[in-house]
Amino acid sequence: MDKEVFAQAPSGFDAIFAAASHSQLAGVLAAVVFTVIILLLSDRTSPPPIPWSRQNALIVMVPTFVGLLVVSFCFAVTMGETECNAQAATIGIAGLFAVPAVGAMYALSWLFDAYETGFRELSKISGTLVHIVAAYVSLKWA
Repeated sequence: MDKEVFAQAPSGFDAIFAAASHSQLAGVLAAVVFTVIILLLSDRTSPPPIPWSRQNALIVMVPTFVGLLVVSFCFAVTMGETECNAQAATIGIAGLFAVPAVGAMYALSWLFDAYETGFRELSKISGTLVHIVAAYVSLKWA
């Protein structure tokens, strides 16, 4: 029996092949989050006390950045695993990937409020959607 055909999951999903693109995606998202952190810290348009909505966005962005770095590293390590271990690790890492993704969406909802663009309703709607997605993710991966 051919080793490559035997090693694939019944659905045809190859975790080792997909881990490279997932690692790159997490790395690019971490770079975007890092850029937003730098922009929030270097914004000089407001008076010295940073508005509470920007503080909340920063509080959420820092662990999101660290979480995306960890996920990118974990997917990179998964590329070197055997097929059985890679399939098992991908399930856990995908759940770990969901946490910073929800954090990034939550920080985005704070940023709608931070820049007072007149979209107060958009901030409330996006915050509600983030809570719904967070509940779904936590129930799905629990």
